Amino acid sequence: HTRSLCDWSSDVCSSDLPIPCKWVDTNKGDHAHPNIRSRLVCKEIKAKMKGTSSELGPEEVFSSMPPLEAFMSLIALWVALFPSGYKLALFDVSRAHFMGTAKRELYVELVAEDLVQYGSDKCGLLRRSMYGTQDASQIWQENYTELLVSDGFQVGLSNGAVFYKPETNTRAVVHGDDFFVLGRQEDIDKFEKLLRTRYELKKLGNLGSDASDDKSGIYLNRVVQILSDSTRTRPKVTVEPDSRHAQLIIRELGLSKANGTDVPMPKRSAEEQWKDWESPLLSGDAIKQYRSCTMRVAYLAQDRADLSEASKTPARFMQQPDEGAMSLLRRVGRYLIRNPQVRRVFSDTKLPEKIRVFVDSDHAGCAVTRKSTTGFVSRLGHSTVKHGSNLQSTTALSSGEAKLYSMVG
Repeated sequence: HTRSLCDWSSDVCSSDLPIPCKWVDTNKGDHAHPNIRSRLVCKEIKAKMKGTSSELGPEEVFSSMPPLEAFMSLIALWVALFPSGYKLALFDVSRAHFMGTAKRELYVELVAEDLVQYGSDKCGLLRRSMYGTQDASQIWQENYTELLVSDGFQVGLSNGAVFYKPETNTRAVVHGDDFFVLGRQEDIDKFEKLLRTRYELKKLGNLGSDASDDKSGIYLNRVVQILSDSTRTRPKVTVEPDSRHAQLIIRELGLSKANGTDVPMPKRSAEEQWKDWESPLLSGDAIKQYRSCTMRVAYLAQDRADLSEASKTPARFMQQPDEGAMSLLRRVGRYLIRNPQVRRVFSDTKLPEKIRVFVDSDHAGCAVTRKSTTGFVSRLGHSTVKHGSNLQSTTALSSGEAKLYSMVG
């Protein structure tokens, strides 16, 4: 019920041609355990509208996406509240972008099966938003935000996709069509009932200490698991990133039979750094391979502090990768052979009262640009919720200046 028929050639359709649509098949599983999803998508985003009257402004298409540290903070709070009976629930809303009412008059081409039924002289007028339209994600966010606010939830001050209900001390993080909820069982049940008043959804997990509760669940391709030696009063929870990225990096770099190494990014002398910068540039498929593997390392580095520096250095060569940069990337691949998986453990049973941030920097660590690197770790209580390694944008003239930039930047 997302479109109503209209005559393609009538005056109602305005001067713009209907937007093409297509079916997109996605494997949400893997080759061994396929989970195929088919979705009808409008191709408005790919249309050449830049600079035209059909292009929407940033304020018309923006939708909030919670940072990874919001998810990690919820895990840290859950472990602290675990002895009080708090649980985590995971929900996946089906066909989320079809749930909001369309704001604009948009016409779409009918797919082949509809053309057979209604004729080739017809097109569709969108009654609801649709995957692939410019403002679909914003309409969806406005829809679920209105629902949660009507139930007493407050929208986060720093991000529009995090929510808190003071009355019941219930928290929620929304990533696209996935809801991640922390609360007592009765409040989680009420939250599910609230969602079902408007959406069709799947409950993917209900994690807790009771015998009937799940002990693991998957959220954003990360496995959240209560360890077997965990107890109600001394919980231990792990978050494990998708290991398939490490396997793909090793395979794409041709390192399946290579030896592993214990250090992902060794400290290099000035001569070695200059040699890397002056090495021949990559070409053809080698550039695509370098960029693909570098982005995979960066994705893993979100969860793995041991890859923070190892992801930053290859990323500096993304525009013009050379053989020296490829050598560094292959070193990271060899490190992943020996360390394919790292789990983050949460075991703090004291409710955190503050966020602590630890920062440090080197001075002129890059011998070529003379720029320094900032390393940082953010902790909620005793749980690490964010980490990173960033090249400073300003060239510091002393180690003291570099450390100052690390604190304020």
